[in-house]
Amino acid sequence: MWPFLRDGDWVDVSLFSEKKEKTKVGNVYLFMDSEKEWIVHRKIDSSSFSGDWSCCVEKKNEVEVFGEISSFYLNDKKKKIKNGKLDYLMTFFSKKITKKGNSVFFSRGMIFILGSIKRFL
Repeated sequence: MWPFLRDGDWVDVSLFSEKKEKTKVGNVYLFMDSEKEWIVHRKIDSSSFSGDWSCCVEKKNEVEVFGEISSFYLNDKKKKIKNGKLDYLMTFFSKKITKKGNSVFFSRGMIFILGSIKRFL
């Protein structure tokens, strides 16, 4: 999820009461991948999750989603994650990165700018 969330960041998770709870495109979720590792990714379309900087895609039917990331801590201050226009732009460019091709470098540049802005807002 770099540059928005970084290694070592603490996050708050709103755990799902049911395993089949609905997820929304643009929001950030905690799940366990097939190798039993905890992962935080953004939902980029109806059936896929990806890190903002990542070319890898996790399919919804291959992972178990445990909850939505509701906030993170920056310099010991809690920052709520408000899903808004920046998130939808980051979702758009994250999806472009997973497609590969000519737009990857531009999309990564946009993710860097948008993620850095969102982190400090």
